[in-house]
Amino acid sequence: MNQNGVEKTKKKLFVNDTYAEINLGVLKSNFLTIKRQVNKNSKEKVKICSIVKANAYGHGMNETGKALSEYGTDFLGTADYSESVILSKYLRKFSLKTPVLCLGTLTENGRFFDEIISQKIEVSIDNLTTAGYLNNYAKSRNKKVNVHLQIDSGINRIGFKIKEAFEAFKKIDEMKNLNIRGVFSHYATSDLPSNSYALRQLNEFKNVIKEIEHSVKKIELKHISNSGGILNYPDDFFNMVRPGLT
Repeated sequence: MNQNGVEKTKKKLFVNDTYAEINLGVLKSNFLTIKRQVNKNSKEKVKICSIVKANAYGHGMNETGKALSEYGTDFLGTADYSESVILSKYLRKFSLKTPVLCLGTLTENGRFFDEIISQKIEVSIDNLTTAGYLNNYAKSRNKKVNVHLQIDSGINRIGFKIKEAFEAFKKIDEMKNLNIRGVFSHYATSDLPSNSYALRQLNEFKNVIKEIEHSVKKIELKHISNSGGILNYPDDFFNMVRPGLT
């Protein structure tokens, strides 16, 4: 066998014919079921932030995000800003204006600041330093950025600790080029019904929000529930949920 024959054989051996076929009808049915469920006993409309991080859990971020936008999702949630930019640009090709909320950490070096402003990507804020950088950058462009403050109620990753959340909110609220649109947290054990740790997180997060709304201002969007939270910890105190992997 000649060299070309060997190369052809190697290429054939490494061809991967595995693929996932996504039934958009089932996706739509699941989305509408969640929408009905969370609004069943709610005092106000509960918005949906459909999480499409990690390439929509391997299902295809752009195609899944486009479909969910057409079904009526209020937000699309991503895990990092490279995803956010790609998704936002893709949606614009189809004149879809669903806002993209990035739940990941924003860097302090200004990377993606231009795209955040030009594409109106909503930003998760987990520390005052980054908030200050973004505020100054937005001010230099004469723009405002919608932000959601991330509160660490017990998952122990990133976010403002419960004890510092109130003061952090007040300081960021004074930054004229940042608009606090939401406050959110993450469950650590939402897949476990009636779990004491999840219930503690829920109560501590609610108490922080109540303190902020009593002493500073009303918050437009309050959210903590991922898929497990939607199923196991429904609470009409909140007005947005974040379904993802189920």
